[in-house]
Amino acid sequence: MIRFNLAKYDLNAYYCDKITFELLKLYQKSSQNIILFSTDLIANLERLAKIDNEKFIFCYSKNLLDDLYPLNANFNNTYEIKNLIAHSLFESSFSYNEHYFKKIRVPKIFINQFLDVYTLFGEKLDFHKLFKFFLI
Repeated sequence: MIRFNLAKYDLNAYYCDKITFELLKLYQKSSQNIILFSTDLIANLERLAKIDNEKFIFCYSKNLLDDLYPLNANFNNTYEIKNLIAHSLFESSFSYNEHYFKKIRVPKIFINQFLDVYTLFGEKLDFHKLFKFFLI
């Protein structure tokens, strides 16, 4: 039933890793165009009511997303990061695309995932929300 409902739309559907999904959760309220599909199909039914062609769907389960909406793509990328400094286990500074990120609350192993989310939201990203990011 979900797949049938989604087939009516030309959506931007992406699968991503769990870290990126958790970062997207932090910023989901900032954008009405993002819908996060979890592995809980009942919760996904509620989200279907909000779907239109302007929405971006994200799911960390590629298999589930393939079953629901086969026209999806990988959201995760690898970025060229320069001047990387790990200040602590949870804080890093680095340069990317002529922009310097000074002492942001992201471990160095999650910088690519952070940049995926940063690329989606751009300058509107509130770095203070990163203090709520405790995946481990």
